[in-house]
Amino acid sequence: PQIKAWTDFCFYRESLCSPYDDPGRTYTVFAASTEDGRIFFGSVPFRVSETHITWEQITGCLEEVKDEQLFPPVGTAERTWFTVAPGEELLPRGWAWVGRNLRGYEDFRKEWEGEGEFPLARKFLEETKILELILRNPTKTRPSGIWGHPNIAEYIGVKINRSRITGLVFAKYRQNLWEYLLQRQHERGVGIMTSEHQNMFIADLEDAILNYLHKELNVAHNDINPGNIMVEFRGGRPVPFLTGFGMARKVGKRILLREKEGMEETFLRNWGWGCEEGEYERSERRHDV
Repeated sequence: PQIKAWTDFCFYRESLCSPYDDPGRTYTVFAASTEDGRIFFGSVPFRVSETHITWEQITGCLEEVKDEQLFPPVGTAERTWFTVAPGEELLPRGWAWVGRNLRGYEDFRKEWEGEGEFPLARKFLEETKILELILRNPTKTRPSGIWGHPNIAEYIGVKINRSRITGLVFAKYRQNLWEYLLQRQHERGVGIMTSEHQNMFIADLEDAILNYLHKELNVAHNDINPGNIMVEFRGGRPVPFLTGFGMARKVGKRILLREKEGMEETFLRNWGWGCEEGEYERSERRHDV
């Protein structure tokens, strides 16, 4: 792919350092995709936003990622297990976005290259299974048509290329809770939400998590944080939509998918959220409360 604008990236992150690098080291990682779902990944040891670098130089840093590292295979018989999303030309413009399995790829690649099965494809498959479970089991307490729960980000289906799941298609939401709070704080300074709206916001999340996921589906999300809560302004108030089901599992099922000795347990969750280190081996409801 040829990078000519920031919008050409399907993934972009720049930071001072990661938990697995030398303190103070700056870096930028980025990825681009082709129409058939091929992923090209690159990184540079500096912040792109603070450096004069051309799009041609960025494009030259990109290397194609092997399908087996990111995308789970889907045989002919298995296709009936998954909902295949309609082509983008059949969806309203700007209505849907495609989630791809890129989170943590750089860290996993450093640890795993050339040493057995790469875990992200397995993680992607587990996420897809949970989304299909939600899709096919609408909540009993708050009917919402064909989708599982009105406060869970709407999953439309999978994209399949080269007999692999190469993307998950979702309804598009404007911003996550972090972004919403920062924007409102900048615009208003105080009074980000009225107490009534706060109570309704929390009640919506509790219904989606405690009543629907935990009680109806026996599923724990295991990664509740502001980045995994999308926000839309509807009916005169902010409404939450839970997303980020990469760690969601049936209660009691293993979360950690790695088999190599010595790898950090916290690769699959956000640092600073949830339970203490070493407590994420299996899916548990207490991770969500």
